[in-house]
Amino acid sequence: MLPCIVKEFSDIRAQFSCYSSNGYAKKTEYEIMCELEGMSHLLRTYPEEFPNLPSGRLADKLAAQLQMSKSTIGSTAPSQTI
Repeated sequence: MLPCIVKEFSDIRAQFSCYSSNGYAKKTEYEIMCELEGMSHLLRTYPEEFPNLPSGRLADKLAAQLQMSKSTIGSTAPSQTI
């Protein structure tokens, strides 16, 4: 028997959670860029789903969620995303 925690998520939160928590293996720059692009789209399109993220620029929100520096986010993401 394994203990588990069941959380009720909307489809948007589930997709965002999949992007932000999938960090077990070393990722390529392309994989990181695709994740940032997907997360950016969700944050811009559905801001009401993420009330607990800090207010401010999109790069700040992504950096807080992924525990990365803003400069890493800015250099990895495509320029039209952030």
